[in-house]
Amino acid sequence: MNVMQSEVTELVPVQEQAVVPVNLLSVIAQAALNPNVDVEKMRALLELKERIDETDAKKLFHAAMIEAQEEMRPVVRNCKGDKGSKYANLEAVDRAIRPIYTRHGFVLSFNSKASEDGMITMSCTCMHKGGYAKEYELTGALDSAGPKGEKNKTGIQAAGSTVSYLRRYLTVMIYNIVLTDEDDDGAQGELIGESQINHILDLLLAVGMEGAKAKPFLDFMGVKSVEDISTRDYAKAVTSLQAKLRREGSK
Repeated sequence: MNVMQSEVTELVPVQEQAVVPVNLLSVIAQAALNPNVDVEKMRALLELKERIDETDAKKLFHAAMIEAQEEMRPVVRNCKGDKGSKYANLEAVDRAIRPIYTRHGFVLSFNSKASEDGMITMSCTCMHKGGYAKEYELTGALDSAGPKGEKNKTGIQAAGSTVSYLRRYLTVMIYNIVLTDEDDDGAQGELIGESQINHILDLLLAVGMEGAKAKPFLDFMGVKSVEDISTRDYAKAVTSLQAKLRREGSK
């Protein structure tokens, strides 16, 4: 018997020490019924339970983050700034990745605060349904000037512009989004070949989405059949199905 088992056993009534519950929560519950329980050891058990729960939640968070990022494709810079530089606005980033990260159990919560020196700090809490949350933060100057350096925004407009900018870059940073100037959304491109079609069909069968059950996947890909998937989207299709296969295998 190791040290932890020994300490746990001490907290369990003598008549029940023959079988020490494997579930730590059960041990704690039984110990709480013992009027002679050592309060300090009880506190230590509760702290141990919290650490175990946090470790498990972190593992779920990291696994889900990996799977979500595997599905995310580069986001096209769809806007031009005052100086002609291109960028992807918040709407484009959100439209591209929100369906993916919410499907993997994530939600983002933003907050901001201004300092006396004209800086705004945007914070984001990335929460996962497994119970773990991670904090991210980004600070930027108030965006009150135009392309020539002259002030062209009211205070509230400058604050709104800065908040939008910081929120966009925080989102991109959290999910490691790649931005690209190549906009090929308007072109379907070359369709996948027979071997690629068969590979996707095999993956669909492996995840239990063969035949009519494949509709959610086809809707996700924006096509009516596997044969309509373009070579451009082949990697996206395979990656999403492989991620689902791993999730199914871990259950």
